[in-house]
Amino acid sequence: MESTPTLEYLQGSKHHHSTVTGDGSQTSKLILVTGMHRSGTSALAGLLHQSGVSAGPELIPAQAGVNDKGFFEDPRVVALNDRIFSAFFASWLEPENLPTQWWTTALAAAYLAEIQDLLRLKISERTTEAAPVQLLIKDPRLMFLYPLWQEAADKLGLNTHYVLICRSMESVVASLQHRDDLPPAAGKLLWMRYMLQALPLLTAGRASCCTYERVLNDSAKVVRELSEELRINVGEPPRGFITAKLNHHHCSFEDLTCRKIYDAVVHEDTEALIHWRAVLSVADEFYQPLQSIQAQLIRDHGEGLIQAKDQIRKLESSVRKHQQHIELQTSQARAHCDNQASLNAQIYALRAELQFSLSREKALQDKLRLTEKKLDAHVCGLAPAVSDDVVYEAAIDLRVLNNAHSKIASSILQRGRERAAPLRILEVGCSSGYLGKFLKSAGHEVWGIETQPIAVARASKCLDYVYPGTVQSFIIDHESENQRFDIIIFGDVLEHLADPADILRACRKLLTHSGEILASVPNVSHEAVRLMLLEGRWEYQKTGIMDQTHLRFFSRDTLVSLFTETGYKITSMDTVTLPLSNVDIGISADIYRETRHLPFDDDKDVFQFVVTVMPAADDRPDNTRFVSRQLSHVLCLLPLPDSSLADIRLRQPLARFSQLYGGQIRTGSVYSPDPDDIHWADVVILQRESSSYVLNLMQEMQDLGKFVVFEIDDLLLDVPAYLTVHEHCKQMKPWLEEALQQADAVTVSTLPLMKAVSAYNDNVFLCPNCSETAHTPVNQYDAPDATITLLVASSDTVRVDFIVSALKRIQQDFPAVRVIGIGPPGEYLRRTGINVETYPMMEYDHFKAFLATLENVVGIIPLDDSAFNRCKSAIKFFDFAVHGIPSICSDVQPYNDVIENGQNGLLSANTEDDWVAAISAMVAGPLRKAVAHRAMQFTQREFNLNRVAAAWHDVLDNRKKLQRLPAEPLRLPTVLGPSRRKLLAHLLTPASYYYAFRILRVNGLDQLVNRIKSVM
Repeated sequence: MESTPTLEYLQGSKHHHSTVTGDGSQTSKLILVTGMHRSGTSALAGLLHQSGVSAGPELIPAQAGVNDKGFFEDPRVVALNDRIFSAFFASWLEPENLPTQWWTTALAAAYLAEIQDLLRLKISERTTEAAPVQLLIKDPRLMFLYPLWQEAADKLGLNTHYVLICRSMESVVASLQHRDDLPPAAGKLLWMRYMLQALPLLTAGRASCCTYERVLNDSAKVVRELSEELRINVGEPPRGFITAKLNHHHCSFEDLTCRKIYDAVVHEDTEALIHWRAVLSVADEFYQPLQSIQAQLIRDHGEGLIQAKDQIRKLESSVRKHQQHIELQTSQARAHCDNQASLNAQIYALRAELQFSLSREKALQDKLRLTEKKLDAHVCGLAPAVSDDVVYEAAIDLRVLNNAHSKIASSILQRGRERAAPLRILEVGCSSGYLGKFLKSAGHEVWGIETQPIAVARASKCLDYVYPGTVQSFIIDHESENQRFDIIIFGDVLEHLADPADILRACRKLLTHSGEILASVPNVSHEAVRLMLLEGRWEYQKTGIMDQTHLRFFSRDTLVSLFTETGYKITSMDTVTLPLSNVDIGISADIYRETRHLPFDDDKDVFQFVVTVMPAADDRPDNTRFVSRQLSHVLCLLPLPDSSLADIRLRQPLARFSQLYGGQIRTGSVYSPDPDDIHWADVVILQRESSSYVLNLMQEMQDLGKFVVFEIDDLLLDVPAYLTVHEHCKQMKPWLEEALQQADAVTVSTLPLMKAVSAYNDNVFLCPNCSETAHTPVNQYDAPDATITLLVASSDTVRVDFIVSALKRIQQDFPAVRVIGIGPPGEYLRRTGINVETYPMMEYDHFKAFLATLENVVGIIPLDDSAFNRCKSAIKFFDFAVHGIPSICSDVQPYNDVIENGQNGLLSANTEDDWVAAISAMVAGPLRKAVAHRAMQFTQREFNLNRVAAAWHDVLDNRKKLQRLPAEPLRLPTVLGPSRRKLLAHLLTPASYYYAFRILRVNGLDQLVNRIKSVM
């Protein structure tokens, strides 16, 4: 219950006139302007301030829509008063928490000294004025805090007078509801509390009083009357300061209800309010024991609660900023939608014209093909009627990853890099030779086998040799020549053979001792074929899985069986996927709808299998790891499933693991895992983030018999303060340490990180960061006018300050040098004055595509030496290297672990001179091209995805030996219940906290609990 000073206290307070303070400063007046919030205190203080009674040199700025003219409050006063309120767990909205005689407590004494210091400071700021000095302080909080300010003023010998402003209850209540969403009942109660606080001041004759209506209607007269009553020197208030616009939420004191209340408070009914004050004093006696308990609680827990309250306020401020950001993004999105609507109109207008052009183009292409066939037939000496078969044509683009020919070509190029010598390749069914032509351009010798005469004629122009006939006849005709090949390609051929097993056995004698067969085969167990069979249909088509020329059909298991029975060991089994909607097999809507709930295996979207095999020493090699029922089922539950980090650390490495060692991979969100995925999985991988929720999830997965791996790629236990994730990781550390201990195994990216994490878990595995690319290496050339590009990139706020001066010198010495900054480093360099092209952070695939667009580029990788950075990987160096980009790196771990200075990169001490020397060497000389070539060879050889796939095979191959037994019988994971997932999603929404604070403040704890229950 709040406490109000007695009349005796106020009448006993000193009432000084012009005096000299203890520090020698002469003053005469301290004018305290106060009143109920939204009652016009700012307008009244502004009038006095504009008339010559200064409120101070630095005031809280105006706020549009709240106080357009300004608050005329000293921010130091407001901050101090807020701290006094907080010390007693009160506020301007909850003043009733102030205990009886609060200003006499030891806690208040500490703030008394601060008030005195602030008053002395304000006096010193006015020393340029002629004595006596007139001080003006305005704050509605003074209605409750004035006893402490009065005591401070008395100790300094200041003559204090209060100026109160009153406004009708209805107007104040309406204004508070508009500004603070305060319910009318709460507003009325708050207004009464503030008005009761005014009673002792008015009764003791210590305050002057005016109404808001008088300030609005006759401001000049109000200023003159106050100057006479307070005996202060003022000038004429400026015209236009008080305007009719201020008269919002208007309810005049002439209204009957308001007038009675006002008269009771200010003029006629003081006795009635004294009576109510007495009633409240009697009630106060019942609260005395509670106040004693409160005082003890404040002493015991006050500081901790204040800190907690400050943290909540900071969080609320952060949420408000986030909301403002969301509103800005929403506004921008609306603008984009408007632009999109305009563009759509243009698109619709051009669509008809485009359709006409396409139909005309198709007609011309058909005519061109017919002419080309006639010409080819003429060249081959054939009649035109013989050349009706279609010759398959395509282009090889390694950037198209979901394509059988791209996968075959990439595998052969990798094999060539490993061998460092040209390969002899035989392509069975080479068609026009487009794939062989691509491989031949990479320096390999390519032979082809083809049955169509026209295709033979075309392929002969681009391949080393083309055999016109079948593979069987080729084997017979060349048996005596002892021809051997490093690679034999069967690209969609085996399904066209009557006896593919016999052909595969015969091909063993065509392979070198380390030779391989690469084959792509359609998957007959695709979902489209299964649904077609459910309809009772088996229909052939001109192309695709159900090609009418197919003699054999294969699923995963029958294809594995084919190679096993013919004595081949499968070294890789990749897939090309195609969703049901893109497969040209008609399925009825009813069948599709009725089968959505069926648990299809992960091969349902597989359109083709791409298999690499080699002759085995055994007649029947063990290929069971690629059989569907033997595949490892790995589920990755990630905090950000679509992030670049998920691609680098898990999605790409595990895709290669699946290809080389068998296994199927699924990914999902750790915050909303699919129960079907959990039932399916043998292994569950969690990444980086930990919390009580993650720990519960981990325990439940282990109780279900899952092998749980915790993946971490940075030393998140010791994050430098300059990184944006520092505070988050600091708060997460206890949960992270427990997750590392609880996991069945932990995977890390580097040996130093492995050493640091081994203190928490005995089963730590190194799965290094590796890099590959489908893009062509950038062009590095020497020319007098060549522009050299220096590239600095990072997804976080890494330190780049120690290269700023070096870059400035380089731009002076080499004017043609171009600097590109991606992510936070780019913005930092721009702010330092460096001429830099900045780009926002990019997704991993976009980043690699961007690198491929550059030429004559040098990677700049600065890094400071710290425990955290020593545990990082050199992934940035690897990414640059596979794109043919040389790097200059700080001479610290991890870069000096992989770079041989001057050979596959340059190392520089973090000094200006060393960075200038290293960059100059790369820019000015032929070193750049040689270093780029050696770096690319090194990374392709030592840090390709096959290495990390082998590491993951080591982890998962040991799971039965490392896995902990379930602590209790198997049960469904309750943490994954729909209601809890919904609640978790709600808690992860920043706006939820803003509304929670609002409900708690306005409606109380019970209402907040009811709202939370409604979410669950």
